[in-house]
Amino acid sequence: MPGTNTEDGRSTPGGHDQAGTKTRARSRRRVKRFAFYGCAPHGSLTGSPAEALKEMQLSNAREVIEACHGEIVAEYFDTYKRHSTAGGPPPETHRPWGQRPQARALIGALNTKDFDAVVIGDLTPATFGATSVWEVVGLLRYHGKFLWIPGNEEPLNPANPVHTLLVKVLIGLPDPQPRRAQPR
Repeated sequence: MPGTNTEDGRSTPGGHDQAGTKTRARSRRRVKRFAFYGCAPHGSLTGSPAEALKEMQLSNAREVIEACHGEIVAEYFDTYKRHSTAGGPPPETHRPWGQRPQARALIGALNTKDFDAVVIGDLTPATFGATSVWEVVGLLRYHGKFLWIPGNEEPLNPANPVHTLLVKVLIGLPDPQPRRAQPR
């Protein structure tokens, strides 16, 4: 029966306490805790410093998680060189995502219970470097976490055709391909 009291005087959702005062439902949604990840070149084409780009991405990320009453509890932000020098390593935008220092730290934190999901404020080809967004989604899901992106009001799901279309529009990636078992 809804609104009944327990033996210790606590009320169940929508009920009344022992004094007869109406109580709030205890089933309030838990705030989702997000880790923010972002990246930017040391300087953009407009000359904006990476800090300004970080603030813009954080603002976008907060808008993404507003609908689910989320909060950012951890921040990971990489800066990178836009171009490589002759004979040097490739630019960081061409390297796997996990080779960036803050991305590596985020990956290391996936086994913790510090956050429930990852949110980004700007999805571009440079966001995850040479790593496909779908590989990142798979890694996060393996650890019980999800990726939220701008333009989407729920976690990114490779099985959802609307999500795959959104990713194609934003960064031009092909559809996610299911991995086939490799013969031994």
